[in-house]
Amino acid sequence: MATLPYFVISPNTILSLIGLVRGGRERPELVSEAAHNISFDVVIPAYNEARTIALALASLENQTVKPGMVVIFDDGSSDRTRGVARRYAEKSDLNIRILRREISVGKTPSVRATAFGSEADAVFVLDGDTVLESADYIERLLVELYRVPGIASVCGMVLPLRERDRDDIAEMPAARKFFRGRTSLGARETIPWRRQFARGITNMYREVIYFFVQKIVYRGEQALFGTIVNPVGCAVAYRRDYLLEVFDETRAELGDNLTTSEDIFLGFGFIDRGYHNVQLTDVTCRSEEPEFQSVPRQLFLWSSAWLQSGYYFPELLGSPFKSWKRHKARKEARPYENRRLIKDPYREPFGKKFARLRGRPVGWAVFLVLFEKISFPIALIVMLALQMWEVLIVTLVAETFLYISLILLLAGENRLRYAGMGILVTPIRYSSILWDAVTISRFAFDLLRPGGKDKWRK
Repeated sequence: MATLPYFVISPNTILSLIGLVRGGRERPELVSEAAHNISFDVVIPAYNEARTIALALASLENQTVKPGMVVIFDDGSSDRTRGVARRYAEKSDLNIRILRREISVGKTPSVRATAFGSEADAVFVLDGDTVLESADYIERLLVELYRVPGIASVCGMVLPLRERDRDDIAEMPAARKFFRGRTSLGARETIPWRRQFARGITNMYREVIYFFVQKIVYRGEQALFGTIVNPVGCAVAYRRDYLLEVFDETRAELGDNLTTSEDIFLGFGFIDRGYHNVQLTDVTCRSEEPEFQSVPRQLFLWSSAWLQSGYYFPELLGSPFKSWKRHKARKEARPYENRRLIKDPYREPFGKKFARLRGRPVGWAVFLVLFEKISFPIALIVMLALQMWEVLIVTLVAETFLYISLILLLAGENRLRYAGMGILVTPIRYSSILWDAVTISRFAFDLLRPGGKDKWRK
């Protein structure tokens, strides 16, 4: 979730608040009843996921719709990931294939191989450290995915995986069948208290930030533009034909890997072609967060992917400066809108040539997030370097006050809990902004040195 390390009250947040106030446009109903019979395959890229892989499979087996095939890529794990997956497959009703790589090559090649090897309508990507909390998670995503042409990806609400959530998943029928007498295979496997504490800090930080980003920022983006910039990549349904289109067109330049975060690059690739990335916030999955000491590396990968994707799709960055062209094109198209058989209020012309000519409306969000990622760290560094303590304190207090006010206004019954956590994690948020200065420096260095872009991989 790469838009999280920035000032909460920011230009992009204000843009999303406009979308929330205005509300989304009326959407058409499901195009076809056949959407409930969409065929899909599942790919689970897994690297050292012995602690969670069986829980992920149990939550998959608990879904209201079943995949044609589940492909698990053990990406060079040094733990018992493959052994646990193999034992689960022996007792499961799912059609599970387990493939092993001796050397880790990253997540994207696994997704790409499954997409090209599948004959299904859709590909569902489930990270090995993620569990599906809602039993109808995949069904809801697939129905939305085929609601109208042009929806390329759909994800649900992502929250941190806590120990009590692991216990809940372990009580599912499929999990109980597997874990009976196997406490060492990941159901309630204990970890030292220091590691639990480190993960607990991350969970608190991520829970409140994830709420803000998904329930406010992404929801507002979707209301304004009909799309978010990129899907939250740990449990996403993709239309296979659109996925193959992006992979085909980028393979010559990027090979089998797509920057440091494939879901961000794919999201950019979809909106560049006029497709949409949709999020449903009433179905939930939970992903195991890294221990606190590993958070900086994850933030580095996410922010790097945003900068890299902006480099590969410059027409999206230039979208705000082509607004008048889009306005003119919409005006010219109005007499023909009633001829459409499928009424999609957010429909845009498909194809990269239209993005180059007119940009895309959601390009406003791309531009503003990248503006924040570059300007906010610089502003903080300048204030620290010039010892502008009064300005820094006023900024911190005012921004935190506005942030907590929004939480209290929009968080419903959890408002006090989220407000308290929001105050506690303020130092982490500001540290994340400063850490982005390292990411920006590395990105600029890679651009300038020969062969630097070759390092833009996981």
